[in-house]
Order: sequence, then C-alpha cells, then structure tokens
Amino acid sequence: MKAFLELNRKYTLDIDHIYGSYAGAIGPAQFMPDSILRYAVIPDGKINLNEAGNWIPSVANFFLKKGWQANQPIVTPINCPKNIPSYIIPNSPAHFYSPKKSS
Repeated sequence: MKAFLELNRKYTLDIDHIYGSYAGAIGPAQFMPDSILRYAVIPDGKINLNEAGNWIPSVANFFLKKGWQANQPIVTPINCPKNIPSYIIPNSPAHFYSPKKSS
C-alpha cells in the first residue's frame, strides 16, 4: 500500500481506472507497486498502468536488472525421484476434487 501511494504521489494515477489482481499486482505485466517503482521504464514521465507500451520495456528492464543474459537457457532440467507422492505431482488426481452436491 505504501508503494502504491508513492506511485500515486509521484505520477498522479487515475486510481478509478487501475486494473489488477486481488493481491495488488497491476497492469499487463502484473507488477507489484514496489516493482513498478524499481523497474518501470517511463520515458515521458507519465505512467499508464494499463498500457502495454509502458510494460514491454519495463519487463525487459526487470529481466536485465535480475541478471538476464542473451543466448542463455530459459529453463533448467531437473531430475525427480521415481517415488514422488501423488499429492505433490501437479496433474495427479490428488489435486482435483468435486464439490459436494447440496441436498
């Protein structure tokens, strides 16, 4: 909330038209307000939290600041033991349920 209020003070946001998640992530990139303050690229000094044109360079800046390097793998293979419990495996039946029918 503190970061969101700081964003509003700094950029005078149109707070009636900000769209995001219930947890506070904002815009197409779903940045949290503190990440917007740290990583957003705002060339003209005006921020539009819902405009993808503000987010493409901001996401690139986020990756660069986090150490992204060109021509490097984007995933790392892992080896899992054969005896993983079914409740840990994402597509196992243990992750699905049917709501109880009301009487």
